[in-house]
Amino acid sequence: MSRLSAQVLDSDSDNDFDEGDIKPASIPGPNASKGEFMEALKVLQLEVQHLRKENRALKENNKVLLAEKPKRKRRVEAPDELVAHKQTISLYARKYSMTVEMFPDSELLTKKRPDSPMPFNSHDRYKTASTQESAFLDELYAHFPERVHRAMESVYFKDLVHHMFRFVPMYII
Repeated sequence: MSRLSAQVLDSDSDNDFDEGDIKPASIPGPNASKGEFMEALKVLQLEVQHLRKENRALKENNKVLLAEKPKRKRRVEAPDELVAHKQTISLYARKYSMTVEMFPDSELLTKKRPDSPMPFNSHDRYKTASTQESAFLDELYAHFPERVHRAMESVYFKDLVHHMFRFVPMYII
């Protein structure tokens, strides 16, 4: 390593850098002999070789650390009462995606059904954004059986429905 880069590293780092057996290379001036240039080149090549070896060891260490790192859970465990409806929700979600709405708004999947929703077969359902949302929720709740309506307000329901929508056969599209 040249003296200049060693100074830069020393000022930027926490002095954790281990130079090992590397001699600082002095860069010869313009009037230096061929032998001085060859000596500087040899020192720099040895330094590069040492740094490559150190880099290889660090990469191996990173691979080991990544392999030992605990996996992150992708989904929160659902309560038992929701898991009991998993098969029913999956069945109706797939049917819903094939026959009614292939790409529903994910924000709407966890909302409560309005007290007086706009009927989904009404001509006025597209008048405003709120009537459109109300009609969508009415259609969604009408499609799923009563016993899973309580589960429909959970994040578990949204995740399960989106999972089922990903596996809709492509021949339908």
